[in-house]
Amino acid sequence: VLALGVHGGNVAPAGAQSWNPFPDRDPHAWSQPRAASPPRSTSRSASPSTGETAAGETGGRSCRGRECPVKALVRSKRLTRKTWTLTLLVVFAQAFGNFALSWGMKHQTQELGLSPLAYIETIFTPWVAVGVVLLVVWLLTRMLLLSWADLSFVLPVTSIGYVLSAVIGRLAFDEQIPWPRWLGILLIVAGTALVGLTHPGTTHAENDTPELAAKGA
Repeated sequence: VLALGVHGGNVAPAGAQSWNPFPDRDPHAWSQPRAASPPRSTSRSASPSTGETAAGETGGRSCRGRECPVKALVRSKRLTRKTWTLTLLVVFAQAFGNFALSWGMKHQTQELGLSPLAYIETIFTPWVAVGVVLLVVWLLTRMLLLSWADLSFVLPVTSIGYVLSAVIGRLAFDEQIPWPRWLGILLIVAGTALVGLTHPGTTHAENDTPELAAKGA
């Protein structure tokens, strides 16, 4: 039996070298099946030097074992908006609560003494009741504000309520406010503005990034 090789339509005898269009390659390699390449992994393994976790396990939410600076900055902005919203609620609830309480106490006819019944009856008068409700709202919102914002931020910023109370006292009760009081009010406004430029929270985990630490400094 002769092993035949085809070259340009001619039959080559056995043992003769067949025509190879790629002389730099092995002619027998054309008949061998190519080995299947191993599947490529879609997730990165954890790096021992940097502490990065696999992207498939964390879903891209980890940045070297901690929250990424961009996400931390977004959370910080949301926290700042929520803080200022509650700060305004605290200020207005305190100012108008004190106004309603003062108006009700100045216009009530019952004399207050040692009897607790007189105080209970006074609390349920309309203006005093409104003032009590607003001051309860002020207390609850202040507690909520102190749960995430710094004490050194909350107290100076909410002190702007004293300025609003002085303006209400001048307009509603015709109080005479001398210039030393107005000067103190201006100092309170200046101090509130300076404190308002700082970050409300400096003790939370989301503020550990360099960008937020620079803001809180």
